[in-house]
Amino acid sequence: PGVREVFNNLLVDSQLEEEVARRIASDPQTRPWARSIRVQVIRGQVRLKGNVPPEARETIRKVAAGTPGILGVEFDERAMPV
Repeated sequence: PGVREVFNNLLVDSQLEEEVARRIASDPQTRPWARSIRVQVIRGQVRLKGNVPPEARETIRKVAAGTPGILGVEFDERAMPV
């Protein structure tokens, strides 16, 4: 009786940032914009920032949202500093 085993599959925000960026860079549909996007994760919420065509944003958003541990995704459409 009782708890026999606990699995910790939680990732910290910095690990999630790396994984989201890796997925964006490795997906054939989002790869062309990978270097143009900055990924920030705070408590599982992703903020994407970058200069990408409006038609690509939804695809990028879906790739980010498909990352385990991500709770939500938003695209910050303000210009990214150079």
